[in-house]
Order: sequence, then structure tokens, then C-alpha cells
Amino acid sequence: MQLTLNVNGEARSVEVDEDTPLLWVIRDDLALTGTKFGCGIAQCGACTVHVDGQAVRACSFPATAVMESSIVYGLTAAFLGRVSVANGAIQEGNFDTYKMLSLAQMPSIQTVIIESDPNKPGGIGEPDLPPIAPALTNAIFAATGKRLRSLPLSAHGIEPA
Repeated sequence: MQLTLNVNGEARSVEVDEDTPLLWVIRDDLALTGTKFGCGIAQCGACTVHVDGQAVRACSFPATAVMESSIVYGLTAAFLGRVSVANGAIQEGNFDTYKMLSLAQMPSIQTVIIESDPNKPGGIGEPDLPPIAPALTNAIFAATGKRLRSLPLSAHGIEPA
């Protein structure tokens, strides 16, 4: 994909794979070696850069991965998300017992980041999570004529593939 970055006030364009971490785009493709590789797991801060005014760890910042993980969580919540209450207490203990959709159950995801108005607030990441369930239920309505107004979808007999 063609990626254009504003680096220190200068527009720079490169052709990169969508999942290439920003660190390697900066160091290898743009030949700017001031940003360092440290731990490789976004803990030490050696690779910190500013993206839209926010500090990010460039070693683990493929924009598409952030968005796609939100889609996985949104679809999981839509299909499987449920909180059980017994005797006035929540039964789920923590995320270690929270069932997530498996890779085999997930649809193919193609993420395309489009340029937006730089004068309006926006960004990437969690903004793609809230519309997942409504978009999915609207697609089900368009395909079947049946309007589903509660989640999880598995309670309506609709299971992921």
C-alpha cells in the first residue's frame, strides 16, 4: 500500500505492506535512524514517535492490526457476549474465562484506512468497535427481513461460521 507520512513537516511517501510496523517504515524505508529498536514489545520506549499528536510505540504499531483486533472483539461480543447473574452476583470471573471467536469462526477482514479531514477529530483504533454489532444486525435484517434487537446473537440461534 502507498503510505504518506508527515515527518518533521515534510511529506514522505513509501510503498509498504499494511502490517509492517511503523518503526521499520521509518528506519528502513525512509532511512531515518533516530527512532531506535529496543525491546521489540512496546515496553522500553526507545521506538516512541508521535502519530497525530499521540505518543505510540512504533515497533508494534501496524495501524491495521489495532483496527482488526477491535473487529474481533466486536464480533465476539455480538455473537457470544453474555453476562450471567445468579443470586445477585455476576458469574463470570475475568477475561481468562471469556470465550472469544476462534480464527476459524472469523470472516476475512480487509482493512483500508482512508484519509480524513485533518481539521476534524478522528483516528484509528476503538472507533471501529461500537458500530460492529449494529452493522451486523442491520446486515441480518437486510438479508432476512428479521430485526434482532438484543444480543448475543447466539440467543437467537445465529452462530458464527
